[in-house]
Amino acid sequence: MSKRSELYGGHVAEILATQRIAVQWTRSADSTAWRHRRCIKVRRVVCPATYAYALHEIGHIIGPYQSEIRFVTEIGAWLYARQEAIYWSRMMTRTCTECLDSYHARYSSILSAKLPVASDSIWQEALDTLGYTPQHQTNGGH
Repeated sequence: MSKRSELYGGHVAEILATQRIAVQWTRSADSTAWRHRRCIKVRRVVCPATYAYALHEIGHIIGPYQSEIRFVTEIGAWLYARQEAIYWSRMMTRTCTECLDSYHARYSSILSAKLPVASDSIWQEALDTLGYTPQHQTNGGH
């Protein structure tokens, strides 16, 4: 494991310990967070991608916007990951953007989903912090 990977893993371990968040390590690409149980399930942190995903899942526990609709919770978790990361690479930005595009496509196709409208400040924060603009900006799913 590289020194940078050790640094990333140590950073995640420190956050988990100080925030009293439990972790279940998995070999699966699927990661998740259980906010009310204060537990995440992620791959071991061995590279920038697994570091970004671990921070993202931690963001679902302690990040901003976690009481909002699902798509907004995803933005909030990525905002947390970006803001807390020791280092954020272009690859991590690409991972974040691809995930947000996937979430946006999924939730905008559900008629009952109420996505933020184009004028909502969440979009500006996503653009300013994450460099993210949805491919097909919505008017709130109405």
